[in-house]
Amino acid sequence: NGTVAVFDSSTLQYIRVIENAHSYGPRMPAEVWTCCVSPETPDLIISGGDDCTMKGWDLRNNNNKPVFKVGSAEYENGGVTSLSFSHLNDQKNQFLS
Repeated sequence: NGTVAVFDSSTLQYIRVIENAHSYGPRMPAEVWTCCVSPETPDLIISGGDDCTMKGWDLRNNNNKPVFKVGSAEYENGGVTSLSFSHLNDQKNQFLS
């Protein structure tokens, strides 16, 4: 339904719910297919979805707006199905799709 839900695995309590994180347009949610948490900055989450976009979310911001967006459902042919942050020492906040 286009929602990214972040929860604490030790308490199973929701930390944040980002509705309409991925969509094709107004009232047209796209499935969220993948998410990952930055190993260097745990407040930074990257999500990817059927709308062919990757979006970065800073959980310290309360506005539920992405801090960046890469891609567009208008010009791409496939969704984002996998994401990973780099574990190299000098590139830890770089990610792969």
